[in-house]
Amino acid sequence: MNKVLIIGMSDVTRVIVPILCRKGGMADEICIASKNKEECDELKRQYKDAPVRIVTAGVDVTNEEKALLMMRIFGPNLIINLAPAWLNKQIMSIAVKIGSSYIDTKYYADETGRTCLVEEQFEMAQSFSSGNITGVTGCSFNMAAFICLAKLAVADKTLDSISSIDIIDISKNSDPSISIPSMEDLTRLSEPAKYLKDGELVAAPSLSVESEFAFDDEEPTKIYMFSSPIIETYQRGLPEIKNVRYFADLEQNTVNVASTLKDVGMLGTTPVNIKGVDIAPLDFLSKVLPTDVAMGKSVCERIKGVVLSGKKDGEDKDVFMYFKCKDSDEPSKYGVNTSSYFSAITLLAGASLIRTEGWNIPGVFTPGDFDPQLLLAKMSDLGIKYSIGLDFKKP
Repeated sequence: MNKVLIIGMSDVTRVIVPILCRKGGMADEICIASKNKEECDELKRQYKDAPVRIVTAGVDVTNEEKALLMMRIFGPNLIINLAPAWLNKQIMSIAVKIGSSYIDTKYYADETGRTCLVEEQFEMAQSFSSGNITGVTGCSFNMAAFICLAKLAVADKTLDSISSIDIIDISKNSDPSISIPSMEDLTRLSEPAKYLKDGELVAAPSLSVESEFAFDDEEPTKIYMFSSPIIETYQRGLPEIKNVRYFADLEQNTVNVASTLKDVGMLGTTPVNIKGVDIAPLDFLSKVLPTDVAMGKSVCERIKGVVLSGKKDGEDKDVFMYFKCKDSDEPSKYGVNTSSYFSAITLLAGASLIRTEGWNIPGVFTPGDFDPQLLLAKMSDLGIKYSIGLDFKKP
């Protein structure tokens, strides 16, 4: 019996639950667990007539004793972890104790989210191997699909070799006049733009590298180079590629507001003492800024892809492989944006591969450790297919 435990309520949860319910063989029973059980119950009621049994639980995974008891009672074959990344290692430890396979969307990090600690997840590989269970970390769209596209380009001989990669992440907002930046934007702007150059991780000042990108019939979009944990994925999964950059777009109104916040020190990550309380200015902003939903800010179209530069038959060649989705398409059926939808489909594809084929190997892995065709084919089965841009100019 396939029993799936989902830890954490988010927009990704709202996509994966109905798909698990209707996709035969992926799950016979689902438990949705979160600190806020009422949210879980509300989602359960929406699918009360589903052919898959759904139960809910209130759980605080920082209380390992109670969390372990709940999970042992449910007895999952697979844990899908959508909790904050700083809880990854704790949930993986519980997975080992109950003999359940495990998958998450983000690398393990400290509570600020700014220090990646993924190597501590890989240190648990022996425990997973001994328990004959699989652990996969970083199975979100950005962390998984981009590296699979690069590996596929070499595997299927689109390119004989790759020397550099430019990651393109464009979000076209429905109302670009909204100038309040999101926390994702502010986090990007709070640190230098790190990138791989000749195999070394180097940095440039935030917003100092900009370009334009357009392909096929799309209008040109101004893009900026930022830091991204995706670069660490390439360092581990494709160490032979020595040059990797990440580019994303940013509305000019957002740039202006964020620049002012940076000038007055509100993007700082070093804690300051305010009336006996230590808090970093950026962490303070994360508590008071309105969410994108509250601002009425939404993404109407998302374009995510990779420009791969390398050799084919001894000649220089550039290839653009990408995914494109509009909020008016599949995401609207679930009431989520394209980013959440992309990540949900990628996660489900990985979960399916763990349960049925391809990825059910004992140990701890990232999606880039497996045959790239497996994940991309499963994503296609679930409704997201990549395309190849025929006319484009690299950043």
